[in-house]
Amino acid sequence: MSELSETIQELKAALDRIELSLAWDDLPVAAIEEFKMVLDDVRTSLLALVSAGGASDYNRSLRRLRMRRATQVCDNTLASLVTGTITRRTPGYAELESTARETLEHIGPMAET
Repeated sequence: MSELSETIQELKAALDRIELSLAWDDLPVAAIEEFKMVLDDVRTSLLALVSAGGASDYNRSLRRLRMRRATQVCDNTLASLVTGTITRRTPGYAELESTARETLEHIGPMAET
């Protein structure tokens, strides 16, 4: 079995153990959100690794996947804002607004370089 295959099996086993050990009814929402973010980061890294043509392509592939994911999240968030599914009263709205403003401050100068 290759090293990658062994790693995949180890990850699968770890996820199975986590799933069995968690009492999902009692799990705090913040813990679930953190768990989802970690899984998404692992998924993105694995996709970058698999889609990279070699070691030198990994970082480029990872950046491309992160940008695609960020665009998808922004598109979905925008659609929810337009339809009113997300409003100023939605939990997390202030953090979203702050992050969006800060991101735009950095995107503007980057476009000039």
